[in-house]
Amino acid sequence: MSRPPARARHAVGRRRPALGQVVAWLAPVLLVLVMLGPSLLGARLFAAGNLIDYQGPWEESSTAEHVTNTCVSDTVDGALPTALVYRDRIAAGDVPALWDNTAAAGVMLASAPPGGVNSPIFIASLPFGDVAFPAWIKLFEIGVAVAGTVLWARRLGLSTPAGLVGGLLYVTGSFMVLWTNWPQTRTAAFFPLVFWAVERLVQDRTVRSALPLPLVVAAMILGGFPAIAVHTLYFAAAYAVVRLVVLNRRPADGAVAGGRAGRWRRWGRA
Repeated sequence: MSRPPARARHAVGRRRPALGQVVAWLAPVLLVLVMLGPSLLGARLFAAGNLIDYQGPWEESSTAEHVTNTCVSDTVDGALPTALVYRDRIAAGDVPALWDNTAAAGVMLASAPPGGVNSPIFIASLPFGDVAFPAWIKLFEIGVAVAGTVLWARRLGLSTPAGLVGGLLYVTGSFMVLWTNWPQTRTAAFFPLVFWAVERLVQDRTVRSALPLPLVVAAMILGGFPAIAVHTLYFAAAYAVVRLVVLNRRPADGAVAGGRAGRWRRWGRA
């Protein structure tokens, strides 16, 4: 049997990466369609709203038969009411809505990060309805996290499918799932972008390459959970040191007898 022409073999080889990218993209797209599709259209609430049926006075007229997960009640009695109050205030023209004085002694809205309403992800969800906006927040979290993972992977020399798979694993991890509808996931969505920005700075070491880092860090802190943002910056600093050491270990000019380590490059460049 004769072998196919070289041109045909090269064409098949060129199609393989494209096919891999398509397959890698299918996973997050299918995840969004299955888990978020109806909620994005406002047909279903992407939150544990049925827990309200077990609280008075609604429990007397409740049609809910069984609640499988009661551990997320704090999103219903804490996070979502704060978000809804902020959305109502913005819709009424109260910009910026800094404080909510309708609950006890009051609750911070846009006056400080812990509410999470200053997050770019939350702000992007404002045009959508009160039923649909939690799902859109989750979609934006997935998009930011996957985009950051792809950019980080590409900076490290990996393929786009590798970044997509890594991003999918990240957004389906326990932290990103369990803390849904709280500011924690709005903050954590920016973690991959932080490491991408650090990698970009370590590799290029120019003023221009440093510009994305403060913007990403600001978006992460505005996400509403500064504690894990600080932990991320600790890890990012350690990561930067390790990457600087790795990138500066180069063999010396000419042959080095006995496998001795080469001299270091200079630390910065214009």
